[in-house]
Amino acid sequence: MYNIKVVIDKINNDNVNYEELLFCLKQEKLGPVGIAIFKLIERKYDSEEIINRLVELSPLLTGHKFSGPYQFGHAAISLLFLINSNTSLSKYNEIYDTLNDSDKFLVDNFIKNYS
Repeated sequence: MYNIKVVIDKINNDNVNYEELLFCLKQEKLGPVGIAIFKLIERKYDSEEIINRLVELSPLLTGHKFSGPYQFGHAAISLLFLINSNTSLSKYNEIYDTLNDSDKFLVDNFIKNYS
């Protein structure tokens, strides 16, 4: 088992491995999850575990602030697009098609800002 504080330090020092990043992404508290998402934007790991966790986070479209106007759900959905694999894009399209116009606007802008 990893120590979350050690893993966050490793993320901040860009010295984190895949397993540690996945551990951070799977935390219940959203602070470490947000840190992991920012690192995943850089690394774009394509794995079933990461994609499934992003799908789990995708409904968090209100009341779960990520950054600026974005909620955790917007970041998770956008990251599915940014990973750019067949599986992640399929999940992205399934979710994106169900969003309202406001959430689509935020996802589109997140992707534009972080790609």
